[in-house]
Amino acid sequence: MKKLAIFALILAWTSTVFANNVNLVNGDLSFQTARAGKLGAQVMDVLERGSWAAWSVPIIEGQSWGCYNHEGERCSCSLDKNQNRRFSGMVDGTQARFLTIFLKAENGRVNRIELISDHCEIDAAGDAVTLFSTVDPGESIEFLSGLRNKSNFHEVVSAVALHDHELADETLKNFLDDENPIDLRRDAVFWMGQARGQRGYETLADHAFHNPDARLREHITFGLHTSKVPEARSTLMRMAREDEHSNVRQQAVFWLAQEGGDDVVALIHEMLEANNTGDVSRLTFALTQLPDNGGVPMLVNLVRNHENQEVRGQAIFWLGQEGAPEVFELIDEAVASHSQGKMVDQAMLTLSQTSDEKGLSALLKYARSHESEHVRSKALFWLGQKAGQKATETLMEAIDEDPNTGVKEQAVFAISQLPKEQAGPLLSDLARNHKEPAIRKKALFWLGQIGYEGAVDLFEDILTKE
Repeated sequence: MKKLAIFALILAWTSTVFANNVNLVNGDLSFQTARAGKLGAQVMDVLERGSWAAWSVPIIEGQSWGCYNHEGERCSCSLDKNQNRRFSGMVDGTQARFLTIFLKAENGRVNRIELISDHCEIDAAGDAVTLFSTVDPGESIEFLSGLRNKSNFHEVVSAVALHDHELADETLKNFLDDENPIDLRRDAVFWMGQARGQRGYETLADHAFHNPDARLREHITFGLHTSKVPEARSTLMRMAREDEHSNVRQQAVFWLAQEGGDDVVALIHEMLEANNTGDVSRLTFALTQLPDNGGVPMLVNLVRNHENQEVRGQAIFWLGQEGAPEVFELIDEAVASHSQGKMVDQAMLTLSQTSDEKGLSALLKYARSHESEHVRSKALFWLGQKAGQKATETLMEAIDEDPNTGVKEQAVFAISQLPKEQAGPLLSDLARNHKEPAIRKKALFWLGQIGYEGAVDLFEDILTKE
């Protein structure tokens, strides 16, 4: 009998060490033993007295949860809500053993849930903290899932997912039910991929092809991307090819592109050849996401050789966004062979988006001297968007010298797109003094549209003279 009593004391002591695996400082710490099936009632009783309630559970392999400030830097953990810190941060490269869950209530409702793993020191900020020992992880999951509401569901889902217990998988799966809010379901998807291994992958793979909600399937692509299960990649490839919704296909391709590989390049080529114009922009963009600029050669090839003008135009735009040195030569080639249409529009837009001085120089060249009225007009429009002294001089030069009235009027419009303090005086001068009535009329119109404060005086002056 004596041996049995000693064994019970040892068991109680080791259980307390397990549950109290918390490095807590600056707090009024007390302890309770959790009774089977009574965790919820015990916790709520503590919360009603204004204390924090806390307990530890084994954390799932590969996860660690630490504290960060708002600049994204690791910081000490504190229960003081006024400190410049947040608790929602995974710590890469560190494997914790336990997760401690802290709850605080206000007006009878749990309003704070904090998650901290055992490698962190925690400043209780002078608060009372009741730490429960011998908490069953399954009962912890059940209690936490029943607490979720609109304001705390992110923390609830995170806490459930970090438990090293099979009930966490089933609970996350239940969170995917159609009647639950989409944000809750998305959180569950994230954690299935991030932390739940094979069982999480199997649930995601099932919903990838059988869940009717395209919004959720779109997020499943990210869950599969974060999964460490090898089969997740092939499932993501299948979604990219087979999903009926374009946004889902595009997101699948986007996340595959982050991983790279010849099979992804081949997939994008295959999808572009299918000529589904709804996917063109995102597919060409996905090529820019391949590691080590691996998509640039394919983008160059698309610009030069693809039969679809929209594909070529999107490819040239994303090459410009990537700052690829080939883009200026490709634009010259494109404009030389296409003086009208989408290809020219995309080429001029691309030049306007480059930070390189070569982009502005190319626009100035096309605006001043290209034989096509369409090219000159488009170049003038984007010069107006870029502003700057050189752009302004070219716009005024086009108004005075271009032989085409439509190009002149486009230049007037482009001036109206400059900052108001720059556009107002220029348009006022054109409205008063330009030799062509059509240009004066256009300048007056755009003065009124931009709300230039000197426009009313100008209108009155012109009416008085007439």
